[in-house]
Amino acid sequence: MVVNGLVPERADAVGKGNADGGGAAVAVPFDVADLEAVQAGAARARAELGGHLDVLVHNAGVPADFGQGQFRSLTPAGGGLL
Repeated sequence: MVVNGLVPERADAVGKGNADGGGAAVAVPFDVADLEAVQAGAARARAELGGHLDVLVHNAGVPADFGQGQFRSLTPAGGGLL
């Protein structure tokens, strides 16, 4: 599992909690509002996990009026995906 968060100490704490429970986790903190940071973080996560990510759960401050859409159709330019 990869744990992301803006505050590195919080991401580390969640990862440690998962590891203490018998799981495996790596903290990869970055600002999801920064496209370059997202790309670098995703690359680091893939490297830490052996080259691929199986599942992505995105729940960073999504406003109630964001709307619905197919994940693959979202783009950075459209404001729906960084």
